[in-house]
Amino acid sequence: MGSPFSKSKRSKRSKEAKVEGKEEVVAAPEAAVITTTTTTTTNSAKPAEAVSSTTTTTTTVQADHLVKSEPVVEKAPVVAAEPVVAAKPEPVVAPVVVAPATGSSDGKKVLSIPKKQHHLIIGAGGATIKDIRAQTGVEIDIPKDESDQVTVTGTPEGVDKAVGLIEKILKDKESEREKKHQALADEHEAASQATGKIFDKYKVRIDEAASKRTQYFDEANKQYEAGNKDEAAKLREKAKEETATMERLQKEASNEVFAHLNEKYADKMTIDLHGQYVDPAMELLKQRIAENKAAGKTPLLVIYGAGNHSDASGAKIKPAVRKYLDDEGLTYTEVNNGSVSVPL
Repeated sequence: MGSPFSKSKRSKRSKEAKVEGKEEVVAAPEAAVITTTTTTTTNSAKPAEAVSSTTTTTTTVQADHLVKSEPVVEKAPVVAAEPVVAAKPEPVVAPVVVAPATGSSDGKKVLSIPKKQHHLIIGAGGATIKDIRAQTGVEIDIPKDESDQVTVTGTPEGVDKAVGLIEKILKDKESEREKKHQALADEHEAASQATGKIFDKYKVRIDEAASKRTQYFDEANKQYEAGNKDEAAKLREKAKEETATMERLQKEASNEVFAHLNEKYADKMTIDLHGQYVDPAMELLKQRIAENKAAGKTPLLVIYGAGNHSDASGAKIKPAVRKYLDDEGLTYTEVNNGSVSVPL
């Protein structure tokens, strides 16, 4: 997006600066579904009175998730902002019910856990799964293929205890993720409020310059039609001066917003392009890439937002950044819907 105030001299200008929404990306936590099947068989000491009973218990534990996305109140900023995306929740994996084990006094439960959460049970260097085994004396089989079935085998008491420990690990992880997402949402809301004040400060002055420019152009047209070409030319020059004032104020607003959002990234390994028009955003990105390349700093995290609250045409900075990286032959990895990591 270039300057919104650089059209034909005779076109009338709106007195209000264009405002685009601002919001950040909040990824949703993963869902975990656990299904268990327990089988026990008891035989009487007397063959003639042997009684065999089989009890099947199916327990499904669904970790509920709440992704809280708070609305962002637009403050009519000078600079178009790229917003926060409310991420879609992970699909729930259907539970798997396993046939009961027979002929043994040991328990066996098969848990249906999404493959991407198996690492939580294993832990760093296998520390977590070793600890569970040590506490319960059970065997835990984590599939190496894409299966989501985790099998726990041992005494009924040991199996129940192991399953409880696994459930607690998954629930604690979900709680931790929810806290992180909420903290991120709160941080983005605070940033939005702060940048909104910056936008408001510059918007008043830009609106004044836009109004004067429109008046000068209108009067210039009247003078020209009346045959006063010299006076019309003078008025057009004044209109151009107001245009230059608007562009200068826009650049000042862009720089101040950028400085505010990026002051916490002192190492310059991250660049946040929220609150920018496309052209100044790309200038800032090109400059940062050149600086980091020269300093040997890599990778660069580029935050551009998801653009969910942009106008009907959708996100603007995000596709512009990706096109530039592609054109320059720079590879990148998506961190989330609103940012990428770029090796330099």
